[in-house]
Amino acid sequence: MLEIPRARVFRNAIVWRDIRRESLYVSARAREAGFQPLDFQRLGNSLANRETKRFFILGSGSSVNKLTNQNFEEVRSHTSVGINAWLLHDFVPDIYAYEPVTHRQTDHFGTLRLLAAKDFGLAEPQILFLKPRAPIEQEQLEHIPRTLHKNTYLYGRATPFTRSPLNLGRDINWAIATQRMSRTRNVTLDSGASVFRMTYLALLMRFTEIVYVGVDLHDSRYFWEENRDFLEANGLASFDSGQTPGPHETTNAENRPFVITEILRALVTAMSPRREFRLFTANPESPLAEFMPVYTWGD
Repeated sequence: MLEIPRARVFRNAIVWRDIRRESLYVSARAREAGFQPLDFQRLGNSLANRETKRFFILGSGSSVNKLTNQNFEEVRSHTSVGINAWLLHDFVPDIYAYEPVTHRQTDHFGTLRLLAAKDFGLAEPQILFLKPRAPIEQEQLEHIPRTLHKNTYLYGRATPFTRSPLNLGRDINWAIATQRMSRTRNVTLDSGASVFRMTYLALLMRFTEIVYVGVDLHDSRYFWEENRDFLEANGLASFDSGQTPGPHETTNAENRPFVITEILRALVTAMSPRREFRLFTANPESPLAEFMPVYTWGD
């Protein structure tokens, strides 16, 4: 019954309750860890190129290796976020987003240690750390160099209540509009994918164009697997992504309410009447190209 259109107010009330609870939890964890909770408005205002309204989400798919230096200069002229193992790449985005892992027997456990060897110059990146739920996850905060603690924010996530794709896009838009008017600024909606969390964050910060780079999805090959120069530059002999061969794990519906293509398709549909908002994929071979335009570099 809660999936019928007239029940939207009840779904929204449940989601808002979850967002507020998560916000309090994040604030408490941030105080305990000695870091600051995310304030998406303050973060947005601190970004050097925010006025361009274009936001690049940098995934680690192998299509990244097809980008040219000119392409990366274009990314640099806008705002960008690199997700998880993007730290292996030599391009420094405005933001790094990291989701802690639950065990030490994975290369991702030490990913944030790569920050110590980066030459950021004057433009130090911001760091978004998904709130730790256990001591081993909080331990990964210790990998962040002390000089970057002032740039590190903890944030949380909440799941859309609906399980109907027909309701999904409109429910997401309601949550974005409500959060913009509230003081609850450290939580994103989520469906088990960093890519969507960063999409939601970009929309909260009022970016109107979002470009997905290296979000290949059709396979799980990563840029450092095709070009080992990235590993050597970081002093690594190997880096296990933890992915099994085949489509990316965010397209697996077994452990998430909506796969990444489903939730982004719903968002595109809901946003289509508002022509100021557009989503693009930089990879024409990605499943994202089935429902969003391919980005034209230099446009």
